[in-house]
Amino acid sequence: LQRGIVDQADLKPAEVEQVIGGCVTQAGEQASNVTRHAWLTACDDYSTGATTVDAQCGSGQQANNLIHALITSDTIDVGLACGVELMSHVGLGSNVVNGPGKSKPDDFPWDSPNQFEAAERIAANRGITREDVDAWGLRSQERAAQAAVEGRFEREILPLDVPILDENGARTSETRRVTTDQGIRESTAEGLARLDPVMPAGIHTAGNSSQISDGAAGLLWMSAERAAALGLKARARMVTNVVVGTDPYYLLDGPVDATARLLARSGMQLSDIDIFECNEAFAAVVLSWLGQYPE
Repeated sequence: LQRGIVDQADLKPAEVEQVIGGCVTQAGEQASNVTRHAWLTACDDYSTGATTVDAQCGSGQQANNLIHALITSDTIDVGLACGVELMSHVGLGSNVVNGPGKSKPDDFPWDSPNQFEAAERIAANRGITREDVDAWGLRSQERAAQAAVEGRFEREILPLDVPILDENGARTSETRRVTTDQGIRESTAEGLARLDPVMPAGIHTAGNSSQISDGAAGLLWMSAERAAALGLKARARMVTNVVVGTDPYYLLDGPVDATARLLARSGMQLSDIDIFECNEAFAAVVLSWLGQYPE
């Protein structure tokens, strides 16, 4: 991915001054600064600095924020922000189960649940029902399928040749090319309604929540002056960004608070913005945000 982005921009790897990558589960294959190891492996250049950050589900977003800050502070002119998670090999929680010790001290003063419980708390607080989350899950799958058929993300997906595994899960010498996201599932309202919830008496199921995924994404950032000098046309400009803390009791309701602060910092209104992206780990998180910003 890193090499593909550099090649698409017709840059030499050494022209990228800093790479910052987000990764939640920094263990096993993703340990010891996976961003730096990926860069050294793919780009054959050791002069570019690289850092891996953990902001949980917002890790990749925070990588973009940090690269933006380095450019606007005139520390660098060109930076690559990226993120990776290989959940099929490095399972969720792999970096906390082996110890020593615990990630929260015994006197941790907050009632902060796991994310599954947090999603249920948000749903209860906002009056979100099983029917609501199933309808949103179906809508998301249908729109994702339509976007794939229409080729809306073809220019953004880097084709990869991946090894084919044998019946024991070992790599073979054969490969196959992956050109599309594989998380899209054919769904119906009736099928979603039959799924059991993850939490007892809960409303979230495998059909209205994110799946376990392997993937990586990245964005190349640079100052306007450097882009002009290189003859590159910008696809986007970051106006402002915020990172907020939210009530640990609900854990995942941060987008509501972040939106309020972002609008205040930028002087913008919701009507000034055409497209919104809200992390869709659980349908209740998005529906909570929509409920607070219905316009």
